[in-house]
Amino acid sequence: MSIGLGVAQAGAQTMAQKQQAKVQAEMQRRASEEERKRYLRQVSAQRTEQRMQKIALAKKLQANQLQAESAKAQAGLSAIEAGVKGRSVSDLMNDFSRKEAQYNFSVLQQDEINEINANINLENAIGNSRANLLQINQPIEEPDYLGNILSGVSTGFGMYNTMNQAGFTGFGNKNSVSTLSKASQKSSNMGMLDLPGRDPFNTYV
Repeated sequence: MSIGLGVAQAGAQTMAQKQQAKVQAEMQRRASEEERKRYLRQVSAQRTEQRMQKIALAKKLQANQLQAESAKAQAGLSAIEAGVKGRSVSDLMNDFSRKEAQYNFSVLQQDEINEINANINLENAIGNSRANLLQINQPIEEPDYLGNILSGVSTGFGMYNTMNQAGFTGFGNKNSVSTLSKASQKSSNMGMLDLPGRDPFNTYV
């Protein structure tokens, strides 16, 4: 029976390990799902910021164009009223065009820088999310079937040896039960040896 108890212990340990692995797998699944949602929110926010930057730069280009055209028209009108003609008017218009081109170039350059930064941020987001998923999804330890069996058998043999040393060899053996009962009674009666007029060992006659 002691071996049976050891086997039962091994089964209980295995079931507990299976349950623990199942709980850990579910926790990893939930954490992975939360990480994916977090990553999508981050990417969405970065994409939104990228679009807003492009809209702002486009508005700057449009405003610069309108301002340059207005300046050219006003300068042309002023030149006509002043009687200025020829090369001077042409140089003035070219100067406005040059300033417009310089401003547009700076705006487009800023757009390229924003694109580079956006791509870097997205790559970092991908790398960070992968690292987080790897950290979350650590290998789950499988039940140690062999170890549990060996531990259970070892426990069973230990119980068996202890019971044998006590003179008890099994619940199915009447002699063993009798032996254990007598040993228990004898141990109890040992304290009565000094009582007068009574022989405590009559029990065994």
